[in-house]
Amino acid sequence: MNFAELQAAIPPIKHNRKGYNYTYADLPEILRTVAPVLKKAGAAICHRMEDVDGDHLLVTELVGGGDEISDLCKTRIPKTDDPQELGKWVTYLRRYHVCCMLGISAEEDTDASGVGKGKAAGKPAVKAVPRGPLANTGGDFS
Repeated sequence: MNFAELQAAIPPIKHNRKGYNYTYADLPEILRTVAPVLKKAGAAICHRMEDVDGDHLLVTELVGGGDEISDLCKTRIPKTDDPQELGKWVTYLRRYHVCCMLGISAEEDTDASGVGKGKAAGKPAVKAVPRGPLANTGGDFS
């Protein structure tokens, strides 16, 4: 199964949570929905933490599949001394990494509703850690 076939095989994801005037699918719901398709494709999603220059990064990899599907996403986690807050960020970012890598949506599109004109309470901007040929240019990739 190639990547296009994998994406086409993913069923709609049930939005089982509400927040900030929209509905979304939580991480367990997303994983329940995509896991059978990934298994059939011989692919897997793996998460790990890395420490780079004192920053914690969440690293998510999509590996395997018929034509060796491969992707890597790294995001810097906001600094916190509170283990519960760190756990919230890891779960939040894992959800976004999985959706981004698979090209799926797990929330309502609120672009036209005015939602998002400011930062969501308690969710500061997170910048992706660039990789590839532009990784060391020093530019802002947010």
